[in-house]
Amino acid sequence: MNAYVYKMPTIKVEKEEWLKLGVQKFAVSGADGLNVEQMAKQLKCNKSSFYWHFRSKENFLNDTILYWFEHSIKPFTKELNHENNPAEKFTIFLKLSFQDKSRKDFMFYLRRIAQSNHQLKGLLNSLRAKRLAFTCLLIRDLGYTQEEAEVKAEVLHNFYVGWYEQNKYKSTEQNDINHIIKLVKTFINF
Repeated sequence: MNAYVYKMPTIKVEKEEWLKLGVQKFAVSGADGLNVEQMAKQLKCNKSSFYWHFRSKENFLNDTILYWFEHSIKPFTKELNHENNPAEKFTIFLKLSFQDKSRKDFMFYLRRIAQSNHQLKGLLNSLRAKRLAFTCLLIRDLGYTQEEAEVKAEVLHNFYVGWYEQNKYKSTEQNDINHIIKLVKTFINF
């Protein structure tokens, strides 16, 4: 049996560094931006460091998407855990959501790949469901029924996606956030 034994790379870069760079590259160029050789040069290491952590480009893509999702919700949970007032909590949620444009075209590329990759399609559906459930919970805390909150969460999600696509390359000012909150208040009272 000729099983290849993975050896520790000469210059090892931490897994998280690869994942951070993967998120940046994927957000700009999709899977085409995940060139192992170019990323290794940028991280000043050799390619074996990549394969030490991920074994394959497919594993790297999956890990990158999970890393992005986990780290994209951390600021929300951190900030929202400090607030007890449902209206204030929802306002903070909106501000954080609409201020962050760091993901650029991440979702566009993810949706594109998910059309032909059933595993990623399942992951994408799971991520969307988690986001909607979280938003629904915040809306329920404002006094809406479960059914009302589910509908409003979906409308808000679709509003956000449309707004993001139109504004992802523009800077977001406080006046923009205030305008967004005003628009959201037309269908969610808080």
